Amino acid sequence: MHGPAPTNDGAATGRTRQRRIRRGLAAWGAALVVLVVVFVFDSAAYHVLLVGKGAVEGRWWYWVVRQMGSLTAWAPAAVLVGVATPGSWRRRVRAGAAVFVAAGLGGLLAEVLKPVIGRERPLHHDGVSVFRPLAGRFDGGLGFPSSHVGVAFGGAWMLWRLARSRVTRSAGAGLAVRSPWVWAGVLAIVLAVACATSRTLTGAHFLSDVVAGGMLGVLAADALGWWLTPARARRRPGLWLPRRRRRPDSGTA
Repeated sequence: MHGPAPTNDGAATGRTRQRRIRRGLAAWGAALVVLVVVFVFDSAAYHVLLVGKGAVEGRWWYWVVRQMGSLTAWAPAAVLVGVATPGSWRRRVRAGAAVFVAAGLGGLLAEVLKPVIGRERPLHHDGVSVFRPLAGRFDGGLGFPSSHVGVAFGGAWMLWRLARSRVTRSAGAGLAVRSPWVWAGVLAIVLAVACATSRTLTGAHFLSDVVAGGMLGVLAADALGWWLTPARARRRPGLWLPRRRRRPDSGTA
């Protein structure tokens, strides 16, 4: 008798992984090209977009979208994500923590790069790019990349990743379009874009500053999401609130 026919699940998984890698590399390559093009036209874009701090910062909508770049806003958002996540309390904590950590990581990457690149804010030089790399400035006068936008896109993109995973699970039941996770993810991305736009309207950033900040936020969320996939999480049993192991029975029946 012959055993069951071998399956090609492993090969199919490998091909799927390769396609995802190629798509990811293509997307990041395109994003880098966009960043370079935007950088070339930064000065012109600055003067087109500039409205002025006095004309913008007093508006209620500016205050709302500005909060997207603050961890104090992402903390309660993370709590809401945890409450809305179905399943065990460990899964809820993991989901909420992932959103908050992604937001913080996006902002941290931007803050680390700012003194290394040393690009000063455009408002200080009437839209002229001035670089003083490694000058030791930590006074808030540096703008590339935008840490506010890094925070906004880090949290928003992680929320979208969670929304996308929920939609994938619900699609078979016909719940994808009606899922509140979809609207939460879309709203987060829209508000992150609004946060980025508001930073250019006040003259606090060049357009390339906010594009780079958004890219760092997406990178932070994708890297964290990749690191926390179930297959990799099983290799790190001591991370992210593991399940309590059952004690073996001390006696025999």
